[in-house]
Parts: sequence; C-alpha cells; structure tokens
Amino acid sequence: MCMAIRRRMGLWLSPINALPLAFYTGMRLGEICKAKVINGYFVLQTTKNGSPRQLPIDRKIAYIGRNIRPFNRNRIQNVIKKVKKSLGLKTYHFHDLRHSCASAMVQNDVDLFHVGAVLGHKDMRSTQRYAHLATENLTAAISKISSK
Repeated sequence: MCMAIRRRMGLWLSPINALPLAFYTGMRLGEICKAKVINGYFVLQTTKNGSPRQLPIDRKIAYIGRNIRPFNRNRIQNVIKKVKKSLGLKTYHFHDLRHSCASAMVQNDVDLFHVGAVLGHKDMRSTQRYAHLATENLTAAISKISSK
C-alpha cells in the first residue's frame, strides 16, 4: 500500500517510510526522527521515558534500515496529511501506528511484558491497555477446544 500511495502522490521515499517503520517498531514520531542504525538495530538514545533502547530491524523494514537517513518531523506530518486526505480519513494520527503495533503483537500472542519492552514502557500499567486483546485471544482459544 505504501508504494502505491507514494507513486500516486509523488512522495519522496524517506517520509513515507516512517509509516511502516512506526508500525513494525512501535516507535514514536520523535524517536523515528532521531533513530540510528547500529549492528542491525534501531538505536534510540533519547526516548520519552529517558531510557535508551534498541529495537531489532524486522525483515519487512530492512530496506529502511539499510538506507536510513534522518527523518524530518514536518515532512512526515505532511505525508500523514496527504495520506489521510487520499484515503478519506478524518481522525487518523501518526501515533495510531504505535497502538496498531502493540495490538498486532498482542493478537499474535506476544506477552504484555515484551510488548511493553518494545514500546519502551517503564511501567506495566501503560501496557495494560492492550490486555483486553489478550483476553479476546484466550476466549478464541477456549472456544476452539469446546467446538470438538
């Protein structure tokens, strides 16, 4: 989808790459703008909670890791505006990609401890907002055995 949007809208490669980067890492916009790549990891020296962290580079975004250059916050926000307009979205925010990342991890059976570690949460209470998704997975698991 990103490539089609980029082609249709004539967007530069760098800012549009912030979208899959946010989804596959859970990084905040400010973290993406400051991320460095070292030995196959996105390295974040400055984070919201004050603790540096490293995130492995997923194969789906390896092309970004190989070609990373500093992202410009304003250019990324302009891309978001264009994408919202193109898709007819009214209430979409860049930060929603971070929540989508967390939700996708929980729905794929990643435990809340590791979800919080990826997102850089110091306090598990921040990660607890995704607990209901894990409960929904448990319901589906139990219903599978009761249907036999």
